Amino acid sequence: PLFKHGTNVEFVKIINKNELDVKVWERGAGITLACGTGACATAAVSIDQEKVSNNVKINLPGGPLEISKNANNEMMMTGPSTFVFKGEIMTGGM
Repeated sequence: PLFKHGTNVEFVKIINKNELDVKVWERGAGITLACGTGACATAAVSIDQEKVSNNVKINLPGGPLEISKNANNEMMMTGPSTFVFKGEIMTGGM
């Protein structure tokens, strides 16, 4: 009832000061393999709350990301990109 139109949310498990496990639920999609924005937000909050160091590995079902926060409070994300889907859409009727 609190989220009548759905929500995006990350579920986080702290492994240690350098590593987090994250599962992502995205509004309209459900569980997803990864979310770079969510990973950066998770790292930013975890770093600000001193749960992890300024360089943290985020383990997602789609693969790991390395997130770091520099002296200017900028978040930097590095990790692989992987092709996971190809689709076609027909327009203009039959």
